[in-house]
Amino acid sequence: MEIKASDLSAQPIPEEQLAQAQVDHPDYAERRLDITAEEADRIGELAIKEPVVVLVRKLADGEPQEPHRYIMTKANFGKLVTRATVDVVMHDAKIVAEDPVTRGRGNGDRVDYSTLENAGRPHKGKVSPEEAEAVRLNLEAVNERLAAAGERTIDPADPAMMKRYGFEPVASVPTESVTPEIQTS
Repeated sequence: MEIKASDLSAQPIPEEQLAQAQVDHPDYAERRLDITAEEADRIGELAIKEPVVVLVRKLADGEPQEPHRYIMTKANFGKLVTRATVDVVMHDAKIVAEDPVTRGRGNGDRVDYSTLENAGRPHKGKVSPEEAEAVRLNLEAVNERLAAAGERTIDPADPAMMKRYGFEPVASVPTESVTPEIQTS
């Protein structure tokens, strides 16, 4: 019988207390942690209850720069608003173009990530062989769509992306050492 230990505390986890946490953070590829049920409850206590996700993209010379994604509490987001209430500002704001697919909102519609329209979009779960193939065969178009939507792009040299989408490692080509000839007069 295998006894698991918490990845957070190294405490042994009885089978009936085993929980898992999936971490999604820009510094780490999606990772799964084995944790205790108590640690799972603690995560809930420490979590932001009303998260607001803000994607900020600065424009330099009319060109959009790399976006930055921020997560903050609704209260902290409200501190940015000085002209009215958050509800008024958000009501008056432009609506982002409707996404033709739902993102798992529990309405029964499932996203088909194997289509060019959705391949490579960040999502929970495993990448199907069909999605991986769509990404590999259409990487430039996929990255253009992802960048335009303010989502992370796919780097086939990144080890996590390589594994996720099945990119083959690029063999480095050895370069010959060339000694320049010295001209003497």
